[in-house]
Amino acid sequence: MKTLYEYTNEFCKIIDLINDCDEITPEQLDALGDTLKESKEQTKQKMINVAAYIKELEYHSENIEKAVNEMQQRQKSTLKKVESLRNYLKYNMELVDIKEVKTPEFDIKVRYNRYALEISNPDIVPEDYMRKKLTVSIDRQQIIKDLKNDVLVPGASFSTTSSLQIK
Repeated sequence: MKTLYEYTNEFCKIIDLINDCDEITPEQLDALGDTLKESKEQTKQKMINVAAYIKELEYHSENIEKAVNEMQQRQKSTLKKVESLRNYLKYNMELVDIKEVKTPEFDIKVRYNRYALEISNPDIVPEDYMRKKLTVSIDRQQIIKDLKNDVLVPGASFSTTSSLQIK
């Protein structure tokens, strides 16, 4: 079975043969026309097959994405339960003033961390403790407006791309 590339290449060769020929008899033209028509139909059919395969892969990709999302939800749920149980265990250990429990399988300890700074209201912190930041960013909307008005903007230009749609 030929690939789409081979069908397309064969089709282009027939076109080139017709263009390069100085004199063509009506019989040769009919024969080449029939061959061209057959090659074009085969090429179209192969394109349809490739598009069908693309749709099948997209369907599989959507199913994979759905399964991944479901697994991520299960993971989030499990991690929430772990966090809840950790807090539950820590709360009860602190409540009865038990700092450490040792078992053959694992050790459980309540560890007190170093201090951490918390800013409860940044609006009332004195100016001496403020640091100013200067940020510079490109004004994309202004560049688009200027380029549309035929203004040359160094380092910027419009570009076009193409895409294949299979509906």
